[in-house]
Amino acid sequence: MGDNTDGQAVLLARVREAEADISAVESMLRAPVFNGFPERDEILARLRVPIAEQRDKLASARAAGTTGLAWGHLDSALLSSVAAFEEALALLGGMLLRQAGLDNNVSLMAHMLQRELAERLREVAWPKACVPDVEERYHRVSKLIRIRFPNTSIWSLPVVAHEVGHAVIAGFAEVARGTNDNRLAFQVEFIPGSQRELVCDVIATLGLGPAYVSACLLLRFVPSSASEAFDPHPPERERAHVMLWVLRELAYEETAQRLQAAWVSAMQSAGVDEPDPTELDELAQRIYTFTTARLPELPYTGMDRADKLAQDIEAGRDPDPRGEANMLDALNAAWLVRRRGWGTEGALDDATRVACHELCRTVALRPGETR
Repeated sequence: MGDNTDGQAVLLARVREAEADISAVESMLRAPVFNGFPERDEILARLRVPIAEQRDKLASARAAGTTGLAWGHLDSALLSSVAAFEEALALLGGMLLRQAGLDNNVSLMAHMLQRELAERLREVAWPKACVPDVEERYHRVSKLIRIRFPNTSIWSLPVVAHEVGHAVIAGFAEVARGTNDNRLAFQVEFIPGSQRELVCDVIATLGLGPAYVSACLLLRFVPSSASEAFDPHPPERERAHVMLWVLRELAYEETAQRLQAAWVSAMQSAGVDEPDPTELDELAQRIYTFTTARLPELPYTGMDRADKLAQDIEAGRDPDPRGEANMLDALNAAWLVRRRGWGTEGALDDATRVACHELCRTVALRPGETR
């Protein structure tokens, strides 16, 4: 038999392969094993548009009048599939990690944290899935928030609130004064990327209170490089200054003083000076005023509940997270315990550390919650 392979046959083989890849991704995401994950359906709905665009491009490749045009359509389809497949893979990995419990329930806790913040951000919608990545970030295609891998403890969970801030910037719309036009309010008001990062810090500090600032200043920020900007992020010493300014506006003066003292001491030990506060205070005031005017329900008001939970842990009692206590309260309670017991090594004894984690896990697994 003769070999009938030609360029057109190679092209069609590649088109069929690309179509099979799309079908495989959709099939994996629709697998019955993930039926208990409501965010799976959200992601499928969001990916429907880019996937439909890929199928259209592949159909154009089949119908093109010339092979050259066909290859162009195929190349475009393959290129555009990268972002959608990347997000599908991330979601699959996150659901499997969470399903197997390999991350000590941290993904579930992050999911619940996002859900609780969303209750005070009703004007903004984003999928509450938590998927692993090398760092926390917000993805503009799927609107998925990534959490840092590996992360099996509760202490960095508050950083997720910063990424929720990016969801707000991307999705909060309002009618421009004097017009009938909707606009993305935060994007219009704060154009430089560095300012938008500070907006996210303000949103996170408002939404989560001292727990967010504690996680950043005591665990995640690096004093030795705090004067350096990492585009689009402004220097961490400037971010810290704005966060502490907001804490004081929220009447957490004593907590702000203690955190500032620890942060400044760490910077001084690394040979880094504090920033000039003049322009930062003005910018913090501007962001705070703009944000609270549009998101009046956002500021965290649960420190009384958090303090009671913290007192139970410190007394060796099992904290009772029933009633109004939620993940925001649990994280603030845990960080309150850790700040009080910081000691010379910044670590808690094993029993207290486990009790803090168990409090957050219990809240996340509370009966009646949708997972």
